[in-house]
Amino acid sequence: MSEENIKSRTAAELDIGSAEWIRQGMSDPVLYIRLDDVHLVVEPFQKVTKATMEAVAQSLIPLTESDLPAKEDKLQVDQDYLMALRAANQFLEAWVNRDGKQGAQTVTAEVKDLYSEEQLSAYFVGTSNPHHQAYEITGSDQIDENSYRFKVWMYEHYTGVEVLFDHPEPSYLTVVRTEDETWQVNELP
Repeated sequence: MSEENIKSRTAAELDIGSAEWIRQGMSDPVLYIRLDDVHLVVEPFQKVTKATMEAVAQSLIPLTESDLPAKEDKLQVDQDYLMALRAANQFLEAWVNRDGKQGAQTVTAEVKDLYSEEQLSAYFVGTSNPHHQAYEITGSDQIDENSYRFKVWMYEHYTGVEVLFDHPEPSYLTVVRTEDETWQVNELP
């Protein structure tokens, strides 16, 4: 049944009692129901009455517009979001590639003030085993017009180890617009 059809009908008009029973299965309890262009094939695990099947069928048909699934608004992105996302990706690519020099270029002066050059480089380079392997960005929140927070999963790989490991906990990467209008990471995950 089309959405327009549902909107123009009242609950009484959608009474399943007006549905046409196409047939009840001869050797099996399968019921075939048609109400306008809605077709239901119901195959219960045990024999049931027609009244029970009508109740089930009634529960499957939306009665009002408010019963229809909500239409999701399309997400929109703007230039600021894209620039913040790009900064997050550049940071994480430097981490995966173990590139301390590139990584240092993706963070704010505030982060550089918190860590020595050696500490910051060590964060990106990591250890030989496990080593940085991959990442996922799985969501974001706009904190304000100058900052975004990205939920990230950062994966490590142990060379030569063939066992399964627990999924890592998510981390959060805060990206901010700096005074010179660039986007950089302001908090290490």
